[in-house]
Amino acid sequence: MPFKKLSLAALMLLLQDHSHAELLANKSALQAAFTYNFASYTEWPSITGNRFNVCTWNAPLVAAALQELPPRRLKNLPVQYLAAQKIAELKSCQVVYVGEDAHGDLPAIHNALGEQAMLIVTDEESDELPPHASIILHEQNHRLAFSINRSAAQAAHLKISAELLSLAKKIY
Repeated sequence: MPFKKLSLAALMLLLQDHSHAELLANKSALQAAFTYNFASYTEWPSITGNRFNVCTWNAPLVAAALQELPPRRLKNLPVQYLAAQKIAELKSCQVVYVGEDAHGDLPAIHNALGEQAMLIVTDEESDELPPHASIILHEQNHRLAFSINRSAAQAAHLKISAELLSLAKKIY
């Protein structure tokens, strides 16, 4: 676990050195890396299947950036990256990154998945908390930061680690 904490802290430090233009150019890659790392700091009640699925919904640039990540394992399972085209496809996912333009789909996603343990990550430019999202990425002082909606995570039967909570800019 100390290595995970160190790797997330190193990622956060790297972000501080990026100029605004570089951050915008690499934003999708950073969103993909953050999403993957968030999963490693989250505990699921159980995971069925033989793969750990990290999915995207209406986020083609983040989906492409996830595909560029080297093969990895999470929770002792090989990671598979999927760009879902239908809400029903999300049922096989443990993590889903919802694109900013798809926040209106969050209630439908939540209704379709019911009580499924799923970490929903999204980004938000306004101060409004997206419904049902557990982790919200946002740009702050030309850096990528995140907030955690602890009640959404608990409703999805997920436990977010204390290490990740300590790095969040805001906890709801």
